[in-house]
Amino acid sequence: MKIRQYIEYWILLTIVFMVKILPLFVSLWIARMLADFVFFVPKIRVKVTLENLKTAFGDKSEKELKILARRVYRNFLMMAIESLLIPGMSDEKIKKTVTMVGLEHIERALKKGRGMIFVACHYGNWELMGTAIRAYGHPITYIDGEQKNKFVEDFMSKLRLDSGIKLIERKNALRGVIKTVRNNEILALLSDQNAGPDGVFVNFFGKLASTPQGAAAFSIRTGAPIVLGYNVPSNDRLHNTVYFFPIEPELSGDEKKDIFAITEAFTNKFEEFIKEKPEHYFWLHRRWKFSK
Repeated sequence: MKIRQYIEYWILLTIVFMVKILPLFVSLWIARMLADFVFFVPKIRVKVTLENLKTAFGDKSEKELKILARRVYRNFLMMAIESLLIPGMSDEKIKKTVTMVGLEHIERALKKGRGMIFVACHYGNWELMGTAIRAYGHPITYIDGEQKNKFVEDFMSKLRLDSGIKLIERKNALRGVIKTVRNNEILALLSDQNAGPDGVFVNFFGKLASTPQGAAAFSIRTGAPIVLGYNVPSNDRLHNTVYFFPIEPELSGDEKKDIFAITEAFTNKFEEFIKEKPEHYFWLHRRWKFSK
């Protein structure tokens, strides 16, 4: 297993080297070609992707689903390439290439003095959003992700740190979350992937899906308001637009019911914008692995 991890890591480093020396349009062309290769030859997770798309868009024909799936692969690989360049972007360049719509929702949330939970999903370039928020003067913290490949995990952590993102170790997550909100800063959480049998089961594209309850639970227990965000790249991928929305469902005072209400509210918003441009969502994940 370790040999495989070394190989994966060196492939990643080779890609990073190529991205740094090649013009962006060439790197993106390579990303599209690589995506097509992965889609048509080894067909990595193609079956899962098509099954997910069929669940979400059952009215589409098999041909339409395959075309959409291919676009999903292309967008994901291009996003991955773009993410490697984020640490080299100045705040000035980020502000020129990223338009923030609804930034006042973040500023209003932080004025309450209880920190903020920024909830997002694997849509568009989710890595860019946190850096853009930081570039606009708002410190932001991620909970460090766990990768099967430790070398890749360390690489991703360094990439985020070099982009100005603060990181919390997963094993000390609770302590880090409390410190973040007490400092009136932003905690970012990706809250759209399967959370197993202990997740909150909410409707997602007409089917119940296990969803992480961390964002809702942290918000209720710390008093930190929740703002949702997502970004859409332009067709030429030279510009991104980030949209922000407050998540403020009516709460009952019953923690279990309120966790469900908050999780349902942001999941409904995810579905709303994913429907508009589904090719930008990460459909390769077994979203309905645990369902009811």
